[in-house]
Amino acid sequence: MSISAHHRSARWPNGWHTAAVLVIFVAFAGRMALSGAQSYWLDELFSIQVHAVTQTGIAGVIDSMRGIIHPPLYQILLFWWIQLFGDTEAATRTLSNLFVAIASGGLYLFSLRMSGRRMSLLVLLVFSLMSAPVYAALETRSYAMVLMWACASSLAMCRFIGDMPIVRGWGEFARNPGTLALIALNTGALFTHYYMAFFIAAQGAFLLAVLLHRHHGWRRPGALLRLAVVGALPPLILIVIWGDSMVQRYGQGDQFAGGTAGSGFFSTFFDYVVAPNAGGGVALVLLAFALVRVARALVRLAAGRTRAIRQYLTLYVLVWALLPALLAFIVLSAFGQDGYRDRYFIFCTPPIAMLLVMGLFELLHVLAIAAGRLMAARPLRVAYRFAAVLGMVLALTTVAPGGYQAATAEKVDWRLIASMLALKINADPAHRYVIYDTGFRQISMFDYYLGKQPGGLHSRSVITWADEDHAHFPFDQDREFIRDYDYLVTVFNHHHTSEFPRLLADLDNRFTEDHRVMVAEGRGFIVYRVSGAHG
Repeated sequence: MSISAHHRSARWPNGWHTAAVLVIFVAFAGRMALSGAQSYWLDELFSIQVHAVTQTGIAGVIDSMRGIIHPPLYQILLFWWIQLFGDTEAATRTLSNLFVAIASGGLYLFSLRMSGRRMSLLVLLVFSLMSAPVYAALETRSYAMVLMWACASSLAMCRFIGDMPIVRGWGEFARNPGTLALIALNTGALFTHYYMAFFIAAQGAFLLAVLLHRHHGWRRPGALLRLAVVGALPPLILIVIWGDSMVQRYGQGDQFAGGTAGSGFFSTFFDYVVAPNAGGGVALVLLAFALVRVARALVRLAAGRTRAIRQYLTLYVLVWALLPALLAFIVLSAFGQDGYRDRYFIFCTPPIAMLLVMGLFELLHVLAIAAGRLMAARPLRVAYRFAAVLGMVLALTTVAPGGYQAATAEKVDWRLIASMLALKINADPAHRYVIYDTGFRQISMFDYYLGKQPGGLHSRSVITWADEDHAHFPFDQDREFIRDYDYLVTVFNHHHTSEFPRLLADLDNRFTEDHRVMVAEGRGFIVYRVSGAHG
């Protein structure tokens, strides 16, 4: 190789890295521009109101998380973040945006190790436009952090199998940075979301397969034991530190799943993971070609023709996409739970981006070979030159629509409802208003936005589904209190008015409806005149 050619090839990696950084930055900036466009919705307000702004320190944050569905790490970081940058929508969602940017960088580096520069940059582009990372980056919740852990852990695992410290002695194993990194990242993942246990289990199964095949692990009992340590330490740390809270939540048979019942693994996996992020027909064709590429890697490994890390990583992409969700279905079904939410499997979405790009390159490979036979040539390089163009077309036509839908997903505007109600009340100082919120718990999420309005407004109490089910509302016990007011306001933010027919009937029986303001169908507030109340 000539000196000029050597310098030219040495410059290429830096150029590709620069392009990757540019993609990550542009995606981050675009999401940041949208971060304050919509108000918080219910689950975000739990993160903000219950577990952050009403707490005075980390101890309070941790106590507020005990006995609920999620572990506390995200909330601890969110609390610190709010102390530095405030609790506005743009501020808190920027933390999620940062997590997605880190996840994007980790996925790019993983893809670079697995498949080279062209594919890795296209994977980054596709992932940046997918629905799951866009939506997670625009939400003050832990799912962007879950994406970060999944990508960072997979990158650490990639380096781990290259070095494979478990095949060495205990001392070198314990001191190895790869060992410490993998354990630390997976521990952080478990302290962010319990479903990451399925991701860690799938990763452990893959590492076991690599150990058995590449390093003849059946002859290495010490290596098997060290691998067990890598897999067991994160959940053990979680149990030691947070086990009492888990028992409090799930020890009495509480639901670990939730949401809509599944209709079979593959249909649910397609509906929750593939379709929102990759569309339909074109994605299925590319995923089928990706399976061909994975099968070729498996055949090469099984035949002993190669033990290259890239072949193992190609298999890992499929394992990462499918096995965690499959394990979740098996385990939860065994415990009689059959309800899932799409966001629970968000850690399965990064490998979908890789599979789509792998499928594109495999399709080009097949077409180039077919064209070469017809033209007595092998124009493989020519075909690969079009991969960047075709990859961008793929990203813009197949993936970007889901990302656009996630970026523009309409949420009930709690902020607008609060400002309109405050404007109404403050413009009428001659009369007094009492406010009742509706919600899941006896904690008013609406008070977060009311508290930001002038006039010191707050809710008297919250009317829950339990009140609706039992047709028992606070107006009896508050009768004397309400008589001191001229108007009673009932607010519907997360819940639709149709979900509270008994409440509305009771209100109509007691008071006279004055007017209602709805910012969306069934969501807004209703004002009743208290004077002349019937009961």
